[in-house]
Amino acid sequence: MKRAVLPVRSVPSATLALFRIPAFVAAALGILLAILAQAMSMTYTTLNAVERAGMSPLQLTVLLTAGAVSGIVFTTLFGRLLDRQARRWPLLLSLVATIVGTGLTAVVIDPIALMLIAFIFVGLSMPAFPLLFGIAKGHLDGADPAVASSGMAALRMLSSLAWTVGPALGALAVAVWDFPGVFVGAALCGMLALTTVIFARLTPIQ
Repeated sequence: MKRAVLPVRSVPSATLALFRIPAFVAAALGILLAILAQAMSMTYTTLNAVERAGMSPLQLTVLLTAGAVSGIVFTTLFGRLLDRQARRWPLLLSLVATIVGTGLTAVVIDPIALMLIAFIFVGLSMPAFPLLFGIAKGHLDGADPAVASSGMAALRMLSSLAWTVGPALGALAVAVWDFPGVFVGAALCGMLALTTVIFARLTPIQ
């Protein structure tokens, strides 16, 4: 007696099918660029604060804590706003904050000013990844299960790739342009992510 075999979409074809979802591809690219910006800047924030700004251990603690706490607050706030209505401006604001925050860090060396930059701009930049991830996942929800599974695997791979490559790119920037180069590079990644979101007209899906 022959066993019935259900047709299963192959992994390569499921992966190729992702490219037929333009919004997913754009969101995935945005995720890669946004995480690259975070990985480059966050990896060298401590060294920059100590070596360029001459921060004390207490000041460094305040700097790192301010950005982390602010990031939690803004991510929670934006999440609640999007639960009520799909809005585009939180994502745009978060990416603009990425550009401004990293750009200012490249030129500012005053400890108090760096703390304010961390609290305002670094905190505001944190929601960019979850917002872009939500958009990418939203466009996968109506896809074939094999395609959706392949898409989630691709997002995880891109996230890991960005956190692997980001510090290495940062090290290269430090070697060539010193610490300001890291943050200028991060700002450029944020700018490319913002450009991708604008031209692809990415909007959170409720």
